[in-house]
Amino acid sequence: MVAVENTESREPVLHRVGGGRYSWKPNVNFTDWAIHEQFFVGGWLYFGFNKQLYSVLQVNETSYANCIEENFITTQQRVEGTFLISPCQNHTTS
Repeated sequence: MVAVENTESREPVLHRVGGGRYSWKPNVNFTDWAIHEQFFVGGWLYFGFNKQLYSVLQVNETSYANCIEENFITTQQRVEGTFLISPCQNHTTS
């Protein structure tokens, strides 16, 4: 889980997820990578990845903790993308 701070007057920062310029580096531990980053509302997460092998899923906390890929909130499937860090929202599943 990534902690996001909400502060005023911060310049947006582009975080290249996994540390690579256009793609994440091989064998990256994303928890270790995230520990060294500061995330703020208004910043951006860039996911560059091999579209043949990976997808980016937004999941709830339970799915994240248990590595559950089904019933995700949104997906960025087979297309690399940049996502705005926005304030937390409560999501419900039906």
